[in-house]
Amino acid sequence: METAASGNQQRFGPGAIQQLPEILQELDVQKPLLVTDPVLKTTDVYGTAKAVLDGSGTPFAVSANVRPNPPIEDVETALAVYRANDCDGVIALGGGSTL
Repeated sequence: METAASGNQQRFGPGAIQQLPEILQELDVQKPLLVTDPVLKTTDVYGTAKAVLDGSGTPFAVSANVRPNPPIEDVETALAVYRANDCDGVIALGGGSTL
């Protein structure tokens, strides 16, 4: 399934992670920030996303400290990582708090 608005895309379901390089190219994102939480970072979902990005040669930064019902500090931390790494897009990996 896919939804898109204002240059944003949400994809989920089997095989969605494999589409990352194509989506980034469509949106002209050269260096995304991958945002997730500490638990998801230890799973195969994160490992697959990382492998797909690495395999496509896509440089990316990671902010993996999102807590449930994230306080503003989590947003500020992710923004600092985004800016420090000259990112130009965001990949949110996880549920509502990450989004």
